[in-house]
Amino acid sequence: IIRVGRERFEAATVLWQPSKAGISAYGIDQWLFDGIWKCDIDLRPELFKHIVLSGGTTMLPGFSSRLSKDLKEIWLERVAKG
Repeated sequence: IIRVGRERFEAATVLWQPSKAGISAYGIDQWLFDGIWKCDIDLRPELFKHIVLSGGTTMLPGFSSRLSKDLKEIWLERVAKG
């Protein structure tokens, strides 16, 4: 028997903070925002409105709400400037 406790939730944290695993990279929220931002300006609003999450990790409790919250924060910081 393998017992998994808080490690289950800490694994998801690495998606937002790769530095916790010793990886020098942006988090999933930054990658997603930057990917959308590189698209045509007319497409961005639709892409932000229609993000589809798929896969086992996205089923973790709070994943979609955290991603949504973080994308809004990035937008406020970079686009709305505050």
